[in-house]
Amino acid sequence: MLATMASARRMFGPLGGLNPPSAAPCADGIGLELRAAMTAEERETRLVDLTRAAAAAQGAVLVRSSGQRVITSGAAGSGDLDGRWIETLLSGGSRAKDAMESEPEDWSVFVDDSGRQPVILLLKWNDTRPAKRTVEQSVQTLFTTLRALGELTVAKQAAARSDTVIRGLELMAEIGLWQFNFSSKTLVWSDVTYQIHGLTREAFTPTLDGSLKFYPEEVRGLVRNNINQAIESGTGFSFVLPFRRADGELRTVRSVGNVITEEGGEDQIFGIFQDITDVKEAELRLWWTANHDALTGLPNRMLFQERLDSAISVAERQAKSVGLILIDLDHFKSINDVYGHEAGDLVLKTVADRLSAQMRQGDTLARLGGDEFAIIVNDLATADDLARPLERLLLAAEIDFNYRNIPIPVKLSMGAAVFPRDADNERELYRNADIALFRTKEEADERGTIYNPSHGAEREGRESQFRRIREAIATGAIAPFFQPVFDLRTGQIASVEVLARWREEEQMLSAAVLKPAFEDADLAPQLGLLILKQLESKWCTLDDTVRERIPLCINLSPREMQNLTYMEALKGFVETACTDEIELVLELKQNPLRILPSHVMPTFERLLTENVSFGFDSLATGFEALVESPSIRVNQIKANKSTLTHPNAEKRAAAIIGGMIETCRHIGVQLVATEIETEDELNRLRALGYTLGQGFYFCRAMEFDALKRLLAQEATGKSGGGINAVA
Repeated sequence: MLATMASARRMFGPLGGLNPPSAAPCADGIGLELRAAMTAEERETRLVDLTRAAAAAQGAVLVRSSGQRVITSGAAGSGDLDGRWIETLLSGGSRAKDAMESEPEDWSVFVDDSGRQPVILLLKWNDTRPAKRTVEQSVQTLFTTLRALGELTVAKQAAARSDTVIRGLELMAEIGLWQFNFSSKTLVWSDVTYQIHGLTREAFTPTLDGSLKFYPEEVRGLVRNNINQAIESGTGFSFVLPFRRADGELRTVRSVGNVITEEGGEDQIFGIFQDITDVKEAELRLWWTANHDALTGLPNRMLFQERLDSAISVAERQAKSVGLILIDLDHFKSINDVYGHEAGDLVLKTVADRLSAQMRQGDTLARLGGDEFAIIVNDLATADDLARPLERLLLAAEIDFNYRNIPIPVKLSMGAAVFPRDADNERELYRNADIALFRTKEEADERGTIYNPSHGAEREGRESQFRRIREAIATGAIAPFFQPVFDLRTGQIASVEVLARWREEEQMLSAAVLKPAFEDADLAPQLGLLILKQLESKWCTLDDTVRERIPLCINLSPREMQNLTYMEALKGFVETACTDEIELVLELKQNPLRILPSHVMPTFERLLTENVSFGFDSLATGFEALVESPSIRVNQIKANKSTLTHPNAEKRAAAIIGGMIETCRHIGVQLVATEIETEDELNRLRALGYTLGQGFYFCRAMEFDALKRLLAQEATGKSGGGINAVA
C-alpha cells in the first residue's frame, strides 16, 4: 500500500524536481540498529546516531524495518529529523499515526506496507515541487523495485539455505545426486557422487558412457537398458549392482532414477546414487548367522529345509532323484558328560570336517542340532546311485579322535532314503531316512543303512513301545526286582540278582517287554541309571552284615556298558555300596574287553580295582573270558537247564559238567544252574554236581519289601528258611 501523510498543499506545491534516493547509502546512515535487547544507554546512543544520520541526509531518507532493527539511507539534501520520531513511525498502531500527523516541516512521508517489512520514504522539498502524479509514479516505482529486490533476496537466501540443507543431508546420508539432460546429453554429479566413484571434479567430467565403465562388463548392458527404458517410457528405474571405483575397489551400489519434465518441455532424469556395500555385507552376515550353525559353520536346520525343498522341486522337474542321509554320533552325550563340552565341540567340528572331505561337490551337509547331521545328495539319475556317495561317507564313520592325549573313538551311524522311490515328499523322505538310521543303530556292526519298506512296520511298532517305556521311566513305573540264587546244599540265599520289571496299571508285564529297550543305545542307559538310583535307596539300606554275606548281582547289557555316562554312575554306586567286605557282582552277556569303546575303558579299568567281580550268563562266554581276559575276576558262570533236555544228556553231561565244576572250584569260580522249575530238575542238577541254583521252583523275582521279609525269615530260621521256605 502506498500512502502519504502530508497535506496536498504541503506535498504538491510549486516545487522543483524530485531528488531520488541514492542507490548507495551514505556511510553515516546505514546499518544503524535498534534492538529490543539493548540497554537504555545503548538505545539512547543509537537514537542519537539515527537522528544525526537523518539530519545528514540531503533531500530524502529511506527507512526500513528488518525484524527489530531500523536501517536508514540518506541522499543529497539538507534538513534534520528526530530519530525517535522515525522509530515511532515504524512501531505501528496509534503512536505511528500520531507521528505521521506531526511530520516535520517541509517533509512528506510515504509508507509501503505491502511487502515483508514496512518501508517509509521521507522526502524533503525545496522551493519547487513536481506534479503530484509524477511524485506518485516515482514513489510507486521505487517501492515496486524495492519489493522485487526484497523478494529476490529472500528467494536467493531460501535457495542458499535449501542448497545447504540438501548438501548436509547428502553428506550425512552418504547419498549422491545426479542429473541427466535428454536433449543436451549432459550428466551432472554432486560432490558425494564424486566421492563414491573415488574421483574429484577437477579430474573427471561425467558422461553417460564414461559412467558405465565403472560397472563390471557383465552388468553394463543391464544399466544401459534401465536408462534407455526410462528415456523411452518416461518412467523411473532402480537397481543394485556391483560397481568398481576408480581405484579398482569392488563395491555394491544402488542407483535410482526418475524422469521429470520441466515447464520448458525438457526431459531430465534426476536420481540418487548410494554405496550400500556395508549394508549388503551386514545383511549377508545377518542372513549367514540366521542360516548357519555357529560352531561348525554348516547350514542349520532352516537352510537345510529350504535346500531340501528346492532339491525335490528340481528333481520333480527333471525326473531325477534326491538322496537324504541322516547321521548321528554314537554315545555323544557320554563324551560331553565325561570330558566336557569343549571336547564335545571339538568332536562335532572334526565330524563336520571329515564328512565334508568325503562329499560330492554341489551336495549339502547340514548340522540339524546336537549330534545330528544331514546330507542332501542332489542330481541322482536313479535311486541306486545313492549307494556310491554313501559308501564314500562311510569312510568317515569311524574317527580316531584325540583330546588332550586321550583317545576317544567316534562312531557315526547313517540312514538314507531316496526321493521319489522311498517317499512322495520331503517329510516322508526325512521320516524314512530316520527309520533307516534307527535300523543302523540297532545293528552294532552296521554303520549305514538304506531304507527298505519292511523297516517301516518294524519301526512303528518299536517306536510305540519305546514311547511307553519312556513314559514308564519318567513316572517310575519301572523298578528293580530281586531274584535270589540259592545254595543247593544248604537252601540258604547265596546271592541276589537285580532285574528290571515294569508294572503297568497294577499288572506286572513280562520281562521280555523290556528286552528291546536294553538293546537300544539311548534307552538302555536310561533304564540302567533308573535302577541304580533306586538301588541306592533300597539295597544300600540293608544291614552291612547282610550285604557282606549276600553279594548283589547287577545285570549289564552291552548298550549300558558302552555308555560312558552309565559306567561313571555305576562306578559311583560301587564306591558307595561296596567295601572290602561287601562285594558286587556285575553279570555280563559279552566279554567287555571285546565290546567296550576305548573312551569307556579307563572307567572300566577303575572298576576292576574295586571289590567287584564278574559273572557271565552263558558257559561259552564265561569260559572264553576266563581264557582270554585274565585281568577280569570272574566270580560265577550261569548254565541253563538245556543239559537235561536230551534223553542221553545226563550221561554225556555228567562227565563234562563234572570236569567244569572241578575246574571252576579249582580257580574259585561258581557255576549257577538257572531256570529250575521242578523238583525233578533240581534233583538231577544236584546229581550233576551243581551247588548253586535259581528259578521259579524257588521263587519268582520279588519287590524289595518281599526280599527283606525273606531275608528276615532266613535269619530267624522261621518256616524252615531257605529252599523249604520258598518252595
